[in-house]
Amino acid sequence: MADLLNPSVIPWFVLLFVPGFISIKVYGLLVPTAERNWGSSAVEAVSYGCINLAVFSWAAMIVARPGFFDSHPVACSFILIGILLVAPAIWPVVLLRLLRSRLIRNRVLDPIPTAWDSFFERRQPCWVLVHLKDGGKIAGLLGGNSYASSYPEKRDLYLEEVWQIGESGHLEQRVGGTLGLWIDCDAFRMLEFLAPEGRKELD
Repeated sequence: MADLLNPSVIPWFVLLFVPGFISIKVYGLLVPTAERNWGSSAVEAVSYGCINLAVFSWAAMIVARPGFFDSHPVACSFILIGILLVAPAIWPVVLLRLLRSRLIRNRVLDPIPTAWDSFFERRQPCWVLVHLKDGGKIAGLLGGNSYASSYPEKRDLYLEEVWQIGESGHLEQRVGGTLGLWIDCDAFRMLEFLAPEGRKELD
């Protein structure tokens, strides 16, 4: 810790660790990841920071020119913000788009850790038929106000509406006054997802 307070170390810490830290945090917002131990992730953050600095070394050299900051303080500020904050936040987005592109997605592992996360990450509205462990069934609407937990948290699901299942196996009507339904993974053995068009038969 004392080394980080050394005036000669602080600029390198900002240039290398901070961009890597931002990239890791943004990636964690896009892809469910296990909780990190930042003590062991510091090297990873610095590595990403080195890559970021290498890509923008031309811009860093411009800023480092003698007298450049005094002559162009606004331009210098924008360049530094771009190198240290904006670019590191964009890299994870670019990486995920690249990994999911047709050219690469069949040649690498999917970064999404579980099938649960992969489905709910799509945010696709649909009907959900919950097969309970006691043999019962519950139907509900998965929509914009619904929520599913993500890795590494325990799996649970909130459906914003509950619907009655008739004897014929159809969704009959929305339960009056429903504010939704919370379901714990220990309560069900299977989830069935049905297309959102109309009321589907649930036999």
